Amino acid sequence: MTNIIKYQLIVLFVGVLLLPFLNDGIGFAKFDRRKENRSFKDSVVIDAADLDNLPGDVEEYINDNFSFREPLIKSFSRIKYYGFGVSPKPEHTIIGKDGWLFMEKFEIDCYRGREDFDKEELNTLTKIWNERHNYFVQHNLKTYWLIAPIKHSVYSDKIPFKFQKSRGISRVDQLKKKFGKSLPGFIIDPAPELIKASTRDKVFYKMDNHWNYKAGLVATKLLIDRLSKDFPQVNMKFKVEWKDTTLQKGIHYDVLGLEELSEEDFSPIIQNKKSREVKKFGLQSPEGFAYEWEYERYFKNPDAGNNLKVLVIRDSFGEQMIPFVSELFSETLFIFDDWKYGLNEEIIEFYKPDIVVYITLETLMNNLLQ
Repeated sequence: MTNIIKYQLIVLFVGVLLLPFLNDGIGFAKFDRRKENRSFKDSVVIDAADLDNLPGDVEEYINDNFSFREPLIKSFSRIKYYGFGVSPKPEHTIIGKDGWLFMEKFEIDCYRGREDFDKEELNTLTKIWNERHNYFVQHNLKTYWLIAPIKHSVYSDKIPFKFQKSRGISRVDQLKKKFGKSLPGFIIDPAPELIKASTRDKVFYKMDNHWNYKAGLVATKLLIDRLSKDFPQVNMKFKVEWKDTTLQKGIHYDVLGLEELSEEDFSPIIQNKKSREVKKFGLQSPEGFAYEWEYERYFKNPDAGNNLKVLVIRDSFGEQMIPFVSELFSETLFIFDDWKYGLNEEIIEFYKPDIVVYITLETLMNNLLQ
């Protein structure tokens, strides 16, 4: 009897090993591949002149395409997330309190003060913006730099205790202090207001790294407050109502692969909306830009109460401000320049704006140094 059981276990073990190979050939079970916020290796190119990378390419291909990959990964994710309360992908996602999820790596290092600017970097950024400021003055342009904070800074109470926040000043505070005399009023920092707002509203997505539209409205009001000192004719004439929805998407949602996860979301409904998106100019996006359709968005509002033309150089955090900012001005051109935050002289010379606004995520300010 013991021998029979032993042989049955051997047969079962071998069968389990062979099952993926049989499925590859026969295809009796198929599974949809979930998004993982990355590109998959779906083919291997063999170059006889360069075989050094072949073993790694083959391994990566097999890891991304072996049979039963999806159900095994889902089972693994559920065991770790629900069973042990830890992240299935700790290199990408930190599990916080009350279902809040946070980015790892550079973001958490910024939060902990490990990526603060050194003296050379601060001097370089000062030089860059002073040179740009001279250009803007020559073209009679007012310029503002709105720096979006990372979720970690706003929801620090939801981050696990082991990730201690830096007790020093933040990277944004470093810049505000550095620019205080040479460029007063240039930087707009929404972090303090967002921290206040977070006590009564959700201002970031739990399953993504972006802020939501409620945060976008807070940031827009701060922008109006700063602009109105130079342009008194700019004011917010519209009111916003909110429609509750359920959201099942986001960077962390894709990484964890747990389809049942969801969160509450709020969609803005602008009363008496006046602005409308019009035909694009057809400006050329940067080569290789992954979101070419988002590169240029152009709005007009004939009832804005001013004749101001505004150019907004943005990243993905600017998306949640577009419905509100586009209501403020006669014309608003939003440019998503592949996270470069460049001067974009060609666009300025072509569009001839009165105001230029930069919207930059706190952790991506290093791109200016490149």
